[in-house]
Amino acid sequence: MTTSSHTPTPTRSKTAKVDSSPSGMAPPLWLQTSWRKLRHTAMACAGAIAIAACGGGNGSVDAPPGSTPPPDSVALVVSVAGVAAGSQSKVTSSPAGIDCGLTCTSSYPAGTTVTLTAVAGPGERFAAWAGACSGALTQCAVKLDSAKTVDATFAKESAGATVNLAVNVTGAGAVTSQPAGIACRGNCSSAFTTGIAVALTATPDAGQIFAGWGGACSGTVPTCRVPMSDATSVSAAFTAAPPASTIGWSDSAVLSIDGAGKPRVAIDGAGNATMIWLQLDASTARRNVWTSRKPTGGAWSAAALLESVDTDFFELDLAVDATSGRAVAVWRSATTPVIYGRLADATGAWGAATSFTGLGTNLNDLQAGIDANGNAVAVWSQTPAGSTINSIWSSRYSTASGWGGAARVSLAANDRQDLDPSLAVSASGRAFIVWTRNGTGIVASQAEAASGAWSEPTVLAAGVVSTGVGAPRVAADTNGGAMAVWAQGARNASNEIVTNLTSKRFANGAWAPAATALYTPILTGVLAQARMAVNGSGQFAAVWGQPDASIRGVQSSAAGVWSAPLVIRPAVTQLNSVPEIAIDSAGNMFATWAARANTNAGTSEVWLNQFTPASGWAAGAVHQTSADTAGEPRIAMSDRGQAAMGWTRTGIEGSRIISRYFTSGR
Repeated sequence: MTTSSHTPTPTRSKTAKVDSSPSGMAPPLWLQTSWRKLRHTAMACAGAIAIAACGGGNGSVDAPPGSTPPPDSVALVVSVAGVAAGSQSKVTSSPAGIDCGLTCTSSYPAGTTVTLTAVAGPGERFAAWAGACSGALTQCAVKLDSAKTVDATFAKESAGATVNLAVNVTGAGAVTSQPAGIACRGNCSSAFTTGIAVALTATPDAGQIFAGWGGACSGTVPTCRVPMSDATSVSAAFTAAPPASTIGWSDSAVLSIDGAGKPRVAIDGAGNATMIWLQLDASTARRNVWTSRKPTGGAWSAAALLESVDTDFFELDLAVDATSGRAVAVWRSATTPVIYGRLADATGAWGAATSFTGLGTNLNDLQAGIDANGNAVAVWSQTPAGSTINSIWSSRYSTASGWGGAARVSLAANDRQDLDPSLAVSASGRAFIVWTRNGTGIVASQAEAASGAWSEPTVLAAGVVSTGVGAPRVAADTNGGAMAVWAQGARNASNEIVTNLTSKRFANGAWAPAATALYTPILTGVLAQARMAVNGSGQFAAVWGQPDASIRGVQSSAAGVWSAPLVIRPAVTQLNSVPEIAIDSAGNMFATWAARANTNAGTSEVWLNQFTPASGWAAGAVHQTSADTAGEPRIAMSDRGQAAMGWTRTGIEGSRIISRYFTSGR
C-alpha cells in the first residue's frame, strides 16, 4: 500500500517523541491492568487487590472539630393542572419525595438538584411546565438553592383528533410509514391520530445511499419515530453511492511530523472525520495541540495548530455530535490547572479558544461532549486548593454565553474520594457522568440541557471492600437514555477474586434498579478498562481485555438486552493498549488494539477486527502498513458505517500520527 503525507510548516527534531506524562519524554502509557489509582501523593490506600484500592473503609469518619452542620431544608411545591377527575397523570421526583396528581410539597437539603418527571395517564398528554421549570419536555431539573414552586399542566387527548405529517424526499429513494399513510418519492402528506408515534423508513434505490433526515427527524439511521402531537414535517435525502473502487480501508495517511502522540478521533453522521493530537515543538520543548479534518469523499487537510498559548499541554479530548457535525476539543496545561476549550461548526471551522481554571491541583481525566445545538460540557477530576479530597468538576458551554466557570458536580461526604469520571452527552443535551466513589461504589449524575444542573448522585453499585468496583464507562443514546458499565469484583468457590463487567441502563428518566453481569468470570485477576460505543439505533457495544490478554466484546439490542460475550482476540501476546470499539446503525463493529508482535517481543503493532451481524467477529489482522512500532489506536464510526482510525507510529523519524479511513458504500 502507498502512504500519503500532509506535513505542517514548522520544523521539528527528527528524533522527538511525545510523552504521556508532563515531566518528560517516555513511551506512551499503555494497558491499564488495574483500576486507576488516585494521583494525589498525600493519599494512601490499601485493599485486597488493585480495584479495591481507595475502596475500603466502613463509610464513616468522625466529623472534624468545628465542622459545619447539615444545611437547612428548603421546600419544593408542585401543582398539577388540567387533569380530569380520576386522572392518573402525575409528577414524580428523583430523589423521592414528590409523587402527586394535584398539589404536594416535599423538603430537601438546600442545594439539592431534584429531577421532576411528568407522567401522563391514559387519554391525557403532558402540555408544559411553569414556575421554576419551563418547556414541554417531560423532565425538568430544579436546583433548590431556595424554596421553589413548579406547575405542571396536562391536557386531554381529543378522541379521533388528527394532525398532518408532511414528508419531502430529494434524490432517488422512497419513504414509507407505519401505520400506513406515507409512501412517496417526492412530496406527500397524511393525517395521523394525535398522540401516536409514526415510524418512518427511508429506502434508497439501487446505486444510492440514504444521506440523512431533516425537520422533525435527524441523523442518518434509516428509521425515525415521529410523535404526532402537532402538524409536523420531515425531509429525507438520498445521494449516489460511492464508486465500488473506494469501498474499504484507504491507504495510510501521515497527518503529523515527528514528535506527535495521543491522537483523538471523532466522526459525524455524514462521515466527516476530525483528528486532534499533541505535537512536540522542539524549539520550545513544549507540546501543542494540532488538528486535521477529512470531509466525506475528500482527503485529510494539512495539519493546523489548534492553540497558540506559550505553555506545555498534557491531556486532551475531542467529541463530535453525529447529528449536527459540531465538534468540541478540550485540553489542559501540564503545569497549571488551566483548561482550554474550542468549538467547531458543521463545516469544521474552529471558533476562538477559551480558557477556564480548575480550582485546585491534581487535575485529571479531562473529557468533553457536545449536543446537536452546539452546547458542550467538559468534565474532570481534581483536588481543590486547600483540600485533600478529590472530586468531580465540570464546566458548561452554551451558545448564548460561552464557557462557564468550573463548578463541582458533587462533594463526597466523610472524606470519600471521587475518581475516574466518564462523560457522555446525548444529541438532545442530556449529559451523564459516572464515576467511582471510594467507600461507596459506582455513582452517576445527569444534567438536563435546559438547566445544566447536575442531579444528586445515584448509587449504581455498592463497593465491597474485599473485592471492589471501579473503571466505569458510560455512553448516551439519541433518545436521552444511557448505559453504564464497570468492573465488579467477586470471589469464586476457591475464594479467589475474579472480576466481571457489569452494566446498568438509564431509560424513562431513571437508572434501572438492578445491574446486569455481562459475563461469568473464569479467570482470576483484573480486566483492562472497558470502552463503549453507541449507534443511532440505540444499540450499545462494549469491549475489554481479559487477564490472559484476550479481548472480549458484547453488544446490546435497542431494548438494552446484552448479547453473550464473544472472543475478539484470543490469548496470544501481550496487550499494549486498552481495546477500542465502534458501531454503526446496522450493528457492524470495529475493534482495535495494540499488541506485541508474534515474532518480535520488542515491537508493538496495531490490530483491527471487524464484526458483521451475518458473520460475527473475524480473525483480526495487523492494520498498520509499516514495520515500525505502533500504538495508541483510536477509532470512530458513523451510523452509515464510515470509520476513521488514528494511531501513533514510532520509527527512526520519531513518532507520527497515522490515519486510515473506511468507506462503507452506505
